[in-house]
Amino acid sequence: MNKSKRILSLYNSLQNTYSTIVNNNPLGLELQYISTINSSIEYDSKIESFNEKSIEEFRSQFEEIVDQIDEIAIVFPADLIMVSQFPFDSKIPQENIKSLLDIEIKKAYPTLNINDFTIHTYTLEGNINQPQTIMCVIIPNIEIHHYKEFFQKYNKKIISANVSQISAANCFFYNYPEYRNITTAIAGIQGNFIDFTVIANSKILYYNLLSYQQNIDIPQILLNEISKAQSKDIKKVDNGLFCYGDDLTNDLFSEITESLRVAKISCRKLNAFRMMRTNLGNEEIEYCKRSMHIFPPVIGSTLPPFFESSNL
Repeated sequence: MNKSKRILSLYNSLQNTYSTIVNNNPLGLELQYISTINSSIEYDSKIESFNEKSIEEFRSQFEEIVDQIDEIAIVFPADLIMVSQFPFDSKIPQENIKSLLDIEIKKAYPTLNINDFTIHTYTLEGNINQPQTIMCVIIPNIEIHHYKEFFQKYNKKIISANVSQISAANCFFYNYPEYRNITTAIAGIQGNFIDFTVIANSKILYYNLLSYQQNIDIPQILLNEISKAQSKDIKKVDNGLFCYGDDLTNDLFSEITESLRVAKISCRKLNAFRMMRTNLGNEEIEYCKRSMHIFPPVIGSTLPPFFESSNL
């Protein structure tokens, strides 16, 4: 972080629209702006633009702060992307990997091909006694293009587009430096999905996307997934579980904490603002305290990536 940059991060989740401005400078991260809009931004294919009603409030806010922004980072929720995993051999040509992905993409998007997507690849390091696994995060280019069109009107450039779980894990490594080398599970709970990741040493060890029908099922789902991850030759999740997400209510967090306590696994909320500075007012600071577990994807996208990745 050699140069100070003011980055607007925009996370359009299933229910709400979250945004922050973070000054990323040699002293660390400084939170300069925070906003929540109680609706999500929707794209209207009939007019080939964002639905006017859904974008109106964000546009109004954005035009007030546009001069405070240097660059923009976009975060997508799990329902808008695909994640594919398969055994990986470094000797396999990249074109062969692309061919495998193209087949999988066509199953979900019959009219599209691999060139219609931005693909970030990560090597999962958890399976010690098994072949390495490659994880591909597949983002439709059209989703990125919608935002590019909007921000180009203001001469603002999008510098990154990623999925919420990768950004949240990135946020963890920044805000909890004392735990970077300890095996930790992270779960994002929102929109009947659970994004589950095990990380350590700035590496992703394990990833899965889970679904649930009702909140009462979530504690057992998380217990099962931790056991499953540890059975894949991953070291014990010594640092327990950190949770975040739109749907992580206090009651649900208490239920998860109690279930994991019985299994001798600690559970904490992921605090997106733990290692950040700010000159915001008392009202905004109080809001940050209440919503610290919602903003990990937003804050994580403003950081240089802790994970090694490549693009196909």
